[in-house]
Amino acid sequence: MTHRTIATLVGLLAVTGCGPVDEPSPSASPAGSYCVDEVAAPTEAVDIQVGYLANGQFELLEDGTVLYQEYGFQGGSHIDLAARVYGVEGEIEFTVDDGMGFSVTSIGDVPPCDGWAEAEARVFDPPVGTDMTFTLQLSGGQELTETLSIDIQ
Repeated sequence: MTHRTIATLVGLLAVTGCGPVDEPSPSASPAGSYCVDEVAAPTEAVDIQVGYLANGQFELLEDGTVLYQEYGFQGGSHIDLAARVYGVEGEIEFTVDDGMGFSVTSIGDVPPCDGWAEAEARVFDPPVGTDMTFTLQLSGGQELTETLSIDIQ
């Protein structure tokens, strides 16, 4: 190989190598939403539950729950939250607040269902610690806010 060929290859690598990386927007969630048939209807006409995914299954988020962040190769982290919703559809906004001035939001969609719907959202770079406030806000105005003693690690 000549010096000119090597210089050209190095130049091409520099141009096509690591360029700027687009950060995901709050609405860019790889998660999905779907109707759930196997869960009994609630006693109220509208119900919202906050949860997370454990092995692909919805689990209620309760005091004492430990959520483990997943870390990406570029240093970011995320947790996957979920909502179980009955009686409403539309956009849902997931917010996690640590009570000390740090909060993050992600957006998902609740499909129209005859029964329960589950919506998932990936929350990027969540706060860590305990005593988090989770707010689920639906586009129709319904809201659920829960402060739980959970540990995000």
